[in-house]
Formats: sequence, structure tokens, C-alpha cells
Amino acid sequence: MSNDCWNQIGVWGDRTCPELANFTHCRNCSVYAKAGRGLLERAVTTAYMQEWTNLLAKPSAERGGQRSGETIAVAIFRLGREWLALPANLFKQVTSPEPVHILPHRSNQILRGIVNVRGQLLLCISLADLLHVEKATPTIANSSIAKTTTTDVAISKDVSPIVYRRLLVIAQQGEDWAFEVDEFYGIQRFASEELRSAPTVVASATETYTRCIVPWQARNVNYLDAQRLLQTLTEKIL
Repeated sequence: MSNDCWNQIGVWGDRTCPELANFTHCRNCSVYAKAGRGLLERAVTTAYMQEWTNLLAKPSAERGGQRSGETIAVAIFRLGREWLALPANLFKQVTSPEPVHILPHRSNQILRGIVNVRGQLLLCISLADLLHVEKATPTIANSSIAKTTTTDVAISKDVSPIVYRRLLVIAQQGEDWAFEVDEFYGIQRFASEELRSAPTVVASATETYTRCIVPWQARNVNYLDAQRLLQTLTEKIL
């Protein structure tokens, strides 16, 4: 460009341009605006046209910098040392833990009892027992929020020394379930290309519900098979 005064005497140069007193910044100057219009209105070269013709002629999956396939939204949470995920559309509420009331002759290792969530009584399950995940140590109440401070969990680089437990509510086809987690991260989106198959030793285990592995923040998150999980809850509890 023949006249790039903004790089010489303008805001990106030595700032000696006398017009800066009037315009404050080069982007407000007519010279800078005219140069910008010149870039947009310049003639398109034959090589440039051919390059884009070749690019757009390729299937979308082969175009550089683009991903094919769909994206999924998942909710990421932690049980013990395990980071897990479920489809985001299952989740209805995320709240602080509430007292769980045992159901006579019904409560067991998986069904803890019922819990009052904003006036609604819901079945509360132990997802850690269902998935055979090593539990964290008991929580310490801090006002209305339960805070976990554990020695065994804190030594892991994947877990913060102080985290807050949460009560999650999921629902599908009119059935609501509540369960506590040691930490709730939130909603995250992933491209389908990022999902990895679960290792053979995991996929073949009879008591695992892992559908695939999602790489997230240098961790491997187990993306759970929601359909199988909810079906198991229905068969074992309802």
C-alpha cells in the first residue's frame, strides 16, 4: 500500500500526525477509511478466483479448517476422581444438596430415598454406586452449600482442593431423577469428530455405562450412555 500513514505517523507509528488532535484515532480519519474501501473494491485476480473455485468444489469435509458432522452439548460433572458427562438436554436443575429421606423397605445402595427439590419430591439415587465409582469423603456443611475438603481427592491434579457438591436433576419421558455429584462444571459443546471410542477393557466391562471418551482440558471424560443408564434405573428401582 502506497500510503500507510497510520503505520508511520499515526497510532501505529510515532504519533506525529497533526490530524490525531482532531480524530484521536486513525480509524476515524478519512484517509484510513478510503484505504479500507480501496482494499474491498480492488479487482479480483484470476489466481484468487481459481483458488476459491477449487476450494468450494471440494466436499465440505475436505475443506481446510472446517469440521464435518454435528456437535453435541454435554453437561460435565465429577464423582470422586472420575469426570463424567451426560447429554445436556437431560438436565432440569442444578442446586445445592438437600436432606435425603429414606424410604422404608425401598432404600438401598442405589436408591437413597426421596429429596425435596423446590417443593417437588424426587427419587434420589447414588450414581457413584450404580457406576461403581470410588466415592469422595463425607462433606462439611458450609451455610446452605456443601463443601468437600478431602485429602485423597485433593492429591489428584484433576481435582481442586476445595469444591462444592451439587444436586443434579435429570428427566426423560416424565421420569425425574436426582443425584449428588462432587463437582459440576457446566455445559460444553463438542464436535462429533472429537469423540473417541472407549478402550476395549472399558467397553467390554459389564458394569460400565461409558458410551465414548471426550477429551476436555487435558482430561478424558466418560460420556455416559444415557439410554442405558435410565433404563437400568427404571428396571432396578421403579
